[in-house]
Amino acid sequence: MWRETLDNVSLKDKGVRVMFTAGKIDNVAPSESVYKFFVKTIGGETKNSPDVRFFMPGRMNRYARDYDHAMMIAADDLASELLPDVLKWIDL
Repeated sequence: MWRETLDNVSLKDKGVRVMFTAGKIDNVAPSESVYKFFVKTIGGETKNSPDVRFFMPGRMNRYARDYDHAMMIAADDLASELLPDVLKWIDL
């Protein structure tokens, strides 16, 4: 059922702003899986845009550490390190 639902999802040119977030060391929702859904959902384009962003905080993307699933919502430095980038993207 989920496969059929996901196979038909497309947000390209729908006027929807979406940020896909993935922790670099997330074992619950691995970043590779989230990225595949990001690419499929926006129609195969792999570049970030003002309306769609793939956000994967981790050392390779200039953050102090790699994040796992729980850290993406409850890390001590979440507000100081990740939230500014999220707010900047949503223009707050």
